[in-house]
Amino acid sequence: MKKSILFFTVFLIANATFAKSSQNVVTSEIESIQFDKNSSLHDSSLDQGLLAINKGQKKIGLKLELTQYCPTHVQCITGSVPVSFKKSFSIIKVKKDSCGVLTITGIKKMKDLVEKIIVKDLSKMECEVYFDYETLVKYEQIKIVNKSKKKFSKSSAIFKGSFLR
Repeated sequence: MKKSILFFTVFLIANATFAKSSQNVVTSEIESIQFDKNSSLHDSSLDQGLLAINKGQKKIGLKLELTQYCPTHVQCITGSVPVSFKKSFSIIKVKKDSCGVLTITGIKKMKDLVEKIIVKDLSKMECEVYFDYETLVKYEQIKIVNKSKKKFSKSSAIFKGSFLR
């Protein structure tokens, strides 16, 4: 029951944030997630997730509810902590390949951080290839560690979701 209420709340927030006209907004429920070992969220599991694309406002929104587990070398009272992950990106590129796969790229730039999201929509794919997902999302975070020495740290995550509707 709590998960249903939480997902409904996430859905309403995403739609309120990204809705200008309902026909311009498509959403995908995130079904699985995999963070790389460099991510601060690599020891998290997915509770609920929603991807929203507002074509009219040229925005991509990502909202995740995660459970982050305490590392083995740290003592925690509960053993896990709920984490909300909410991001908004400006769409910079939309491309359709020869199979009909739509790739939408979004970016968010801050002072010492660049975040990028790549959404692959397979809902209108015409080639006969099997995937275990309908929507693939790749999230990348590039952080400037030392500007003068041009040192960066990079982390990424892969999300798999339902068809964009």
